[in-house]
Amino acid sequence: MKRLALALALVWGLGAHVAWGQAATAALPVKPLTYEIVSVKVNKSETGGMSWNMTPDGIRMVNVTLRMLVESAFNLRGPSVDRISGLPKWSEDMHFDVEAKVSEDELEAFKKLKYDQRGALLLAALEDRFKLKAHTEMRELRIYSLVVAKSGPKFKPAEEGNTYANGLKFNGKAAGPGSMSINVSGTSNHAEFQATSLENLVSNLTMQVSRQVQDNTGLTGKYDFKLDWSSEDAKDPALPGIFTALEDQLGLKLVPAKGPVECVVVDHVEEPTEN
Repeated sequence: MKRLALALALVWGLGAHVAWGQAATAALPVKPLTYEIVSVKVNKSETGGMSWNMTPDGIRMVNVTLRMLVESAFNLRGPSVDRISGLPKWSEDMHFDVEAKVSEDELEAFKKLKYDQRGALLLAALEDRFKLKAHTEMRELRIYSLVVAKSGPKFKPAEEGNTYANGLKFNGKAAGPGSMSINVSGTSNHAEFQATSLENLVSNLTMQVSRQVQDNTGLTGKYDFKLDWSSEDAKDPALPGIFTALEDQLGLKLVPAKGPVECVVVDHVEEPTEN
């Protein structure tokens, strides 16, 4: 079923029972939470490097393809060709710089969204700018199960109240808790997470291993951690591959498995106009 932009107001602040006098108010249409500003520009650098950053008020992606955007919007992630079908050839050849922000009025509601809920906002932007129409199907595919290695976790829980003043910064300002930065250069790759769940790591691991990753660690808190690794197709001799880096640096392990995987079928899409 095609995903819709996320509606929030009926979930927050309303009890399970509504008085008769409130019925008319509760039935009013709810405005979906969407990005107020969406910038799409063609990237012609041909550098091969890309970056994907979750900012305090939105998202910023540099040198990404439409496939990557669709993967992010549907929370699929990863360059796995068997998970998205129906994309035109230009979607693999063209690269884009995309930046999206919510309005000041919706900033607090945006901050309360879980990582996978934010994909709905990007999907709405793609439907508007790329005229995207797509639906999902479940298929049995090879996956990886993320588990805790024998050494145990090698990262620490986030400290409550930590503002991360000396941590990640966006536009010169401290990004604060719940932020992350992932920079993929083709050889030396770096990811940094501030007070985030492993859900964020799992979503981005899929991009690296070309398979969906299922979290079976049992770790449900918020954590601080960094990860440095070398791409499999362009190795840096000074850095380990993603599998070794996970175990050595974070105490986590990827185990091959099989399971149901959500796949996307693109029914229609168009080249966007720049702004």
